[in-house]
Amino acid sequence: MIEQAADDTLLVFTWVTDDEAYDDNTVLRPRCQNRGLNHVFAVSSDHPLILAWVKTRTMPP
Repeated sequence: MIEQAADDTLLVFTWVTDDEAYDDNTVLRPRCQNRGLNHVFAVSSDHPLILAWVKTRTMPP
């Protein structure tokens, strides 16, 4: 759906946001990056993170 919206010349947007249900989909983030879309994605508490090239996980609340 985001790709269709990005291809529609009548729609103008500069940001994509989503919740953790969609960010655990590992395909969406690279697609936004490849299209040059700014994005902010929430992640689940057990989603792996890479900080300074070291893979880690977020800490639960």
